[in-house]
Amino acid sequence: WLSASYCKHLQKLIYISDQFPVNAPAIWALGASCRMLDTLIIPPLFSDLSISKSISRNLNFDYGALLMISRCFPTTLKILCIGGRQITLHGLKNMGKVFENK
Repeated sequence: WLSASYCKHLQKLIYISDQFPVNAPAIWALGASCRMLDTLIIPPLFSDLSISKSISRNLNFDYGALLMISRCFPTTLKILCIGGRQITLHGLKNMGKVFENK
């Protein structure tokens, strides 16, 4: 979310962390400030096993984060690379529909 605060003209973001996964509030912060973002790459490096279940539910890149991407960047995003254990085929299909209609 710091990128969103300080880099309003951010166009490309590659976020790699096996300790702090991207979540829906972080995507919302990017979407609220970085309106020119056209590339978002978030590889699935985070392991659900490395932290407790109660914390991991709140932190993991999941359907909520996926939904937030489709809401925040429906017209600007050209390159998207995401993944994670909690991403489902249903979520990817819904996201595809949003981007298909742009």
